[in-house]
Amino acid sequence: MIPEYIFNELCDILYKNSGIIIKKGKQTLVINRLHNRLKFLEMDNYKDYLKYLKSYGTNNELSIFIDCLSTNMTSLFRENHHFVHMNNVLKNNKSNKIKCWSSACSSGEEPYSIAMSAESILNENFSKFKILATDINRTVLEKANEGVYYNKDLCKIDSSFKLKYFKKNDDDSFKINDIIRKSILFKNLNLNDKIPLGINKFDFIFCRNVMIYFNKDLRQKLINDISMFIKTNGYLYLGHADSIGDLEHNFKSIGETIYKLKWFYST
Repeated sequence: MIPEYIFNELCDILYKNSGIIIKKGKQTLVINRLHNRLKFLEMDNYKDYLKYLKSYGTNNELSIFIDCLSTNMTSLFRENHHFVHMNNVLKNNKSNKIKCWSSACSSGEEPYSIAMSAESILNENFSKFKILATDINRTVLEKANEGVYYNKDLCKIDSSFKLKYFKKNDDDSFKINDIIRKSILFKNLNLNDKIPLGINKFDFIFCRNVMIYFNKDLRQKLINDISMFIKTNGYLYLGHADSIGDLEHNFKSIGETIYKLKWFYST
């Protein structure tokens, strides 16, 4: 086990640099996720690793540490009602450019699901649909950028989508096609920092299953940022476990974990 004072220091470093909270009693989780890193560094205990992290944390080790401890559970078309709603909106969208932000894209399943859904509706107009996909974890971003998945990853998607949007490789893996891949820009981003997304605003923002790992102050910061980056008639999609009920915000619930700015409504 990790001594409690070392566990607390590791959790404090993680929180200060990412906003991610690991609750008390989760030493086993930390052990499991850091085990391979300690093995790679040929270290026998977490005291030595903590010292190493403090010494070299300003360089690459801090990023590796955050990558190890960030959660990246995802799947294609997870919480599918969001994609159904987005498609209904797209059917009536006459804009020349449509922008979407997948704020915690993990290994790419969310932005690729967004892109496939949009392409199935927009067809020849799909070139106007662009996605910014961000994540704090550089390792999963590399996987996302590759766009390679396996049968176990694709087992729950419609067979027509699998045939249309994926190409089978020689090793029985499947690679997302170029039309879908080129619609997405992957970028490393820490939602705990100032978000440098410029003045461009998004028609759709997916921020799903992120806030559950943040405290109230950081959730408030994030919802404030989202308010700045979403169009007046844009849509915000949260995860089923996320909540903004205790925050100050200008969003109105219009469906299951689907939100729109309140001032868009005249009544």
